[in-house]
Amino acid sequence: MKITGKDVFFVGLQGILFLALLWKGPYHLETHKAFYYIGWTLAILGSVICILALMQLNTSLSPFPTPVQKGQLITQGLYTKIRHPIYSGILLVALGWGLLTGSPWRLLLALALLILFFFKARYEEGLLSEKYTGYEEYKKKSGMFVPPLLY
Repeated sequence: MKITGKDVFFVGLQGILFLALLWKGPYHLETHKAFYYIGWTLAILGSVICILALMQLNTSLSPFPTPVQKGQLITQGLYTKIRHPIYSGILLVALGWGLLTGSPWRLLLALALLILFFFKARYEEGLLSEKYTGYEEYKKKSGMFVPPLLY
């Protein structure tokens, strides 16, 4: 499939938000030490999820929502229960980073990433549904960012 302007928009905005996470922001909160440890735990867990998901995607990996031409629908490993585990991992890292640094700015950016990833994932899922006949069935058995709680 061909990369569209919408693909470039989503990835560009994502890159801007990633860069913005590097800035601590104008305010810093003194938080309980527990938030520091929770933040590190979330950041490490998110990093592990990202690395595993990237490895599982293998040749189907693309930074753009449009699926790669010769890619395959991956429904094994982390993808068994979560359709977008890379986004999940990034969100955990962003939330963890905000907590461990006590930065409301970074927490706000984690929320902005959640909103962006929701719309990016919906767009991507429309394209995946067009490309893979089994995608709609797969959606019923998996959650967008977290495993489904009920079937």
